[in-house]
Formats: sequence, structure tokens, C-alpha cells
Amino acid sequence: MPSAAIQQYAKETPTLTLPSFFSGPTTAHGLVKDWRGNVTRRFYATIDGTFDAKSRGTLKETFTWADGEVQHRTWQVWPTGPNTFAGTAGDVVGEAKGEASGNVLHWRYTLAVARPGGKTINIKMDDWMYLLNDGTLLNITGMYKFGLKVGEVVIFIQPVKK
Repeated sequence: MPSAAIQQYAKETPTLTLPSFFSGPTTAHGLVKDWRGNVTRRFYATIDGTFDAKSRGTLKETFTWADGEVQHRTWQVWPTGPNTFAGTAGDVVGEAKGEASGNVLHWRYTLAVARPGGKTINIKMDDWMYLLNDGTLLNITGMYKFGLKVGEVVIFIQPVKK
């Protein structure tokens, strides 16, 4: 999987911190593309995040797909160092590992994806989240199987305005 060096974003602003961006409700709009770049699915999501004083948090995600399917995922996340995080969720194999620098957060994890017939396949996810000047978080995720790119997810996430 190709990967940029996270440190190259150290001076970029606004600074992205997982607890500050995801504390409270956010909404997301996104799509999934296949390896050819064709859009295969679209979704809307709500994310409700809570963090304690030690930056340990819970992210409750609800995805509503354009075809009407609804999926839920709950992340537990915690800091592992000054700019590093780990996390788990029910359909994540093992632990997700993340690192923040400047306006960027980079997550890597393996997702167990349900397939027709009840089977699941493990897909390696390579998330790059970029905090834009207007407060929108742009998330671009490469999806890999056997080291080959099999798809991509593109998501725009915004805090709910109060």
C-alpha cells in the first residue's frame, strides 16, 4: 500500500485532533468506488462521539446506504502516545493504528466485510483524514486485498451546527 510520510503535514493547519473533532455529533456523506473508479454505493452517516479527560473515546456510527440498508459500528479509541491512537470496533480485525500530524490523521486497520451468502472477507483499510479550513474533514480510504487496491471510500464529515 502506498503511503505518504505523515510528518510532512506537521506544519499544516488547522490542527486535527481526534478528540476535538469527533466530540459531539457529526454527519457524513460518502461513496464507495471499485478498483476501476466506478461508484458502487453511496451513504449518509451520523457519528456521535464522546471523549473523557484522558482522550479515550467512543464513536457511534450509523450508516444509511442509498439502497436503504442501515449499518451500525461503534469504535472505542484511545491514545497510545502524544500523536498516536489505537481503536477497535466489532467488524475491525485486531486493532486500528493511527497517527496525527498537523491537519492530518492516518488510520490503518483491517475490516471484515460481509459478502453475499454470509461470508466475510478481510480488507485492509488505509484512511487519510484531512481537516480543511472550513472545518470539514475529508476522508479518503484506500481498500486493499493481497496488496492490490480493490476500492476506495471518499467521505466528507462535518460537525453538526448548534
